[in-house]
Amino acid sequence: MDNLISKVRSQDLHSCGIVLLRCGDTGWQFLLLRHADRWDLPKGLVEPNETPLATALRELAEETGIPASTVRIIDDFQFTNRYQVVGFDGRPAQKQLTIFLGEITGDPEIVLTEHIGFQWFAWRPPHQLEPKNVDQVLAAVERFGWPRASASRCEHPSS
Repeated sequence: MDNLISKVRSQDLHSCGIVLLRCGDTGWQFLLLRHADRWDLPKGLVEPNETPLATALRELAEETGIPASTVRIIDDFQFTNRYQVVGFDGRPAQKQLTIFLGEITGDPEIVLTEHIGFQWFAWRPPHQLEPKNVDQVLAAVERFGWPRASASRCEHPSS
């Protein structure tokens, strides 16, 4: 890990994650993880020689216990954002955020390793949960046309 931190200090940060959807009893839901002070998506820093999608799926598995093999990635959706943060060395750095969209069936067991809680939120836009990134990502998912819901069941946009 020290090697990764020293490499990241000299360059921009790149974090990748996933909006994970499931069809619950009340329609579409999405997963957020709880930090002490905010809700966030499962995400983390890209490791050397790792693709953004591989990072997103690895972080999902590490932070929730949900294996990548159970997630269907929704093609053609990718959200990106750049903003300034304080780097590991205490100096300003640029962070790139890349978020993918995935779907899972059923009710997976969540095993938290880095967060204090989680919640499956009902898909009822507009969402106002965390304005820095989460709300922007969810608005992008809505503009993309996912998910689509009827009164009593979940539908895919192609349905």
